[in-house]
Amino acid sequence: MSLFTGSGAVYPFQAADTGEWSWVLAEDLAWEVRGPEATFTITVPAFFQTDLGSVPPLARWLINPADPQLAKAFVLHDYILQAFGPQKQPFAASQLYEALRALRAQRWKSKTITAAVVLGIDDW
Repeated sequence: MSLFTGSGAVYPFQAADTGEWSWVLAEDLAWEVRGPEATFTITVPAFFQTDLGSVPPLARWLINPADPQLAKAFVLHDYILQAFGPQKQPFAASQLYEALRALRAQRWKSKTITAAVVLGIDDW
């Protein structure tokens, strides 16, 4: 199973010029992808900025992307898309699910989040 190998603290951040809120990674976040034949690491650099997850406001009571248990998985997903492009959305979705499970998110929550991401692929 893949795993995070760093703490990857995420903090709220308000842009001085626009006043918009987002989230920023305080230090590098390393995600070790372990496959049957190879292992490689994806490193999200410190100061990476993200919205965490585009969860509709009415659903945030059920799935809050700012939940410390979930935040690293959302950061990883957003970074993969930004670094490698939207053509990597299936890979990003698979790593989101793996990351949620590695963070011990409940199975129903991991599947619900991943399904919502997969259903939204055409929006990219």
